[in-house]
This record gives sequence, C-alpha cells and structure tokens, in this order.
Amino acid sequence: MTLTACQGGTQSTPEGVIQRIFDSAKTKDLQQLSPLCAPQAETTANIICEISEAQPDQKEKFVDRFLTAQIRGSTEFSGYTATVKAVMRPNQKNSLEFELIQENGNWYLQRFQE
Repeated sequence: MTLTACQGGTQSTPEGVIQRIFDSAKTKDLQQLSPLCAPQAETTANIICEISEAQPDQKEKFVDRFLTAQIRGSTEFSGYTATVKAVMRPNQKNSLEFELIQENGNWYLQRFQE
C-alpha cells in the first residue's frame, strides 16, 4: 500500500516522473522505474523503464548518463501531454526532452529524445 501511494505522489506531476528517473540513477535503485512508462510508450521510453532487466554494462551506462541530469526550464503542457526538458550535466547545453502523457490522474513517460 505504501508503494502505491509513493508512486502516486511521484506520478502526480510530470516533473516527479523525471526526477524519479534521475534519483534512480543516483541511488542505483532501477527497479522503481518499471511503472513509469505509459502502456503505449515508444521504445525510447521503454528502454528507461525496463533498464532494471538490462545487462550490467547497460545499467552502468544508464546510471552514468542520468547521474547528474537536472530538469531545466518550465514544463510545457498541451492537453493531457507534457514536455519536460533537462540537461545531462549542469554546465552542459546538451538537452534531453521527455514527453509524458496523463492517464487516470497520473503521468507516464511516453517518449525520450536527446
């Protein structure tokens, strides 16, 4: 019951979902990513949500990739979709873009692009 409540809190905002991804990289607790993807999510998003099932070297690359990532700017909303932008490292300009969709009051990762 506590886990469901915690996930509901995380998924109540698009930023909460993205922060969970970054926090998972910091703690190396990749199991908590599996419920974050929408059922119709694109492959790019599913790679993130299924990383706990990946080979050890892929897990390591995931952790290295998102370890210092930070959300930048304001979330853009359009109906039941949202776009959250982030940067890999605070000093870099390379941006990441996460597209999310809202279903039943929760936000889910739909697509990821660099």
